Amino acid sequence: MNRTQPGSRRYGGGERGLSLVELMVGIAVGMFVVAAASMVASTQLSGNRRLIVETQLQQDLRAVADIITRDVRRAGATGTNANVSRTTIWTPNHAAAVNTLTPVTVASDRVEFFAQRTSGAAGPYGYKVEDGIIKTQLVGPGWQPLTDNTIMTVTGFAVTAVDEPAVVVPCPTLCPGGTQDCWPTVTVRAISVTITAKAVADPAIVRTVTTLSRLKNDMITYRATPATQACPS
Repeated sequence: MNRTQPGSRRYGGGERGLSLVELMVGIAVGMFVVAAASMVASTQLSGNRRLIVETQLQQDLRAVADIITRDVRRAGATGTNANVSRTTIWTPNHAAAVNTLTPVTVASDRVEFFAQRTSGAAGPYGYKVEDGIIKTQLVGPGWQPLTDNTIMTVTGFAVTAVDEPAVVVPCPTLCPGGTQDCWPTVTVRAISVTITAKAVADPAIVRTVTTLSRLKNDMITYRATPATQACPS
């Protein structure tokens, strides 16, 4: 009488285990499945990392562009009362730096201007690119970094004046000779700021932000004689 010990297995009647070939095929299939799953996970992680870098670069660029746009918008806004404002902004015989940006006609990687941020602090203020960093000019400390060079490298910074065509302001009387040549003109001034940067973590990621800002003060040019007179007498 045959007795089978507990826990043992008896093979008989056509029962058999896995062969070595079947075991190797099973292991190979499992490895393929694991490799495919690892590739999918790696792709997902890489895509997520790239998305985070792109988002950070875009947000930082937008924040810097907003700061520069709001600040440049004040260019020429000096004086704390209407009379001072009129003599330093509205007439053509003021100091040139008060009313103009440098430069005003072509794109540049640097801009400087005067503005009344606080009482007695009219500037000069400005922004420029140096070693891939946008720097801001402050009264006292001088040029200070505005962008983080561990996050982005600025490859392009352009500030361009995009003034609208001058509009003639009607006067009650004509100019000598019956023309309108001496009537004052109003120019709506606007500034375009374009910044291009690449991510330090992934230089292949490049983004560009462009903003357009209208200056707070329109420019009025007096063309009558004398120059401080708006309309002909």
